[in-house]
Amino acid sequence: MIKIICQFCGGGIPDNNVSQLRCQTCGELFPLIFDSPYIYKYRQGDLLSLIEVMSNKDALRKSSPFNMESLGKWRDLLAAGLASNDRKNYVANSPDWARPWLESRLRDYLIFSKLTRGIDFKGAAVLDVGAGSGFDSFMLTAEGAKVTALEYSPFLLRQVKEAI
Repeated sequence: MIKIICQFCGGGIPDNNVSQLRCQTCGELFPLIFDSPYIYKYRQGDLLSLIEVMSNKDALRKSSPFNMESLGKWRDLLAAGLASNDRKNYVANSPDWARPWLESRLRDYLIFSKLTRGIDFKGAAVLDVGAGSGFDSFMLTAEGAKVTALEYSPFLLRQVKEAI
C-alpha cells in the first residue's frame, strides 16, 4: 500500500480505493482523474494554474508531438538546431510537426545546455517538477539520469499515459 500524505492536514491517504482517495485524518476526498490519483484541490488562489490547464486542454486532447516515438527525433532536431548558424531559417525549414514548438524548445534547450554544461547526468537522480508532457524528463533520461517526474495537471498526465 502506497502512503500518500494529505496536503491539507498531513494525514495519511490509503491508496486502496479504485474510484477515490480519502484522507484518514481530515476526510478530504481526492478523485482519480484519467485513472491517476489527483491529490490536489484547486482553491481560489490557484486561478492562474487553472487558466493554464484550461487553455491547454484542447491542444492536449489532440495528437501531441511529444510521444515516445518522436522524442528521439526531437533530440536530434534540437541538437542540429543548436549547431545551426541561422536558427531562424532552421526553424522555418523544420518539419511541419515540429515547427510550432521548435523555436521555444530550441531556446529552452540552449539555456538548459548552458546551465548544465559539464554536468554528467549518468546515474544522477533528477526531480523534474512541473514535468508537463515529459519532454525534458525524456531528454534527461537520454543523458543517463534517473528521473522522477512530477506533474499536477490531469490533462498532461493523461497525455503522458497515452504516449508510453
